[in-house]
Amino acid sequence: MEERFIEVKGTIGEGLSIILTHGEVKHGKNNPLSSALVVVAKILDTKSGNSYVGSKGVVILQDDPWTLDDSMLEPTEYRFSLK
Repeated sequence: MEERFIEVKGTIGEGLSIILTHGEVKHGKNNPLSSALVVVAKILDTKSGNSYVGSKGVVILQDDPWTLDDSMLEPTEYRFSLK
């Protein structure tokens, strides 16, 4: 059986951009042939008691295999370590 790593990202917006963690990018780059990315947009979030339930999303990207291109990545934050 072939091992697959599937990263799924969801948003209530249009899905024009998504946030990827350092670990997600590193894992995708280290496993390019066995990784896939799925982006679900326009998710309807409805409050149910003390939590939210997502429904009715639309898959807008299904990239398999997921080949990360550095030109598509934009740094959004940095960790500053105190000495």
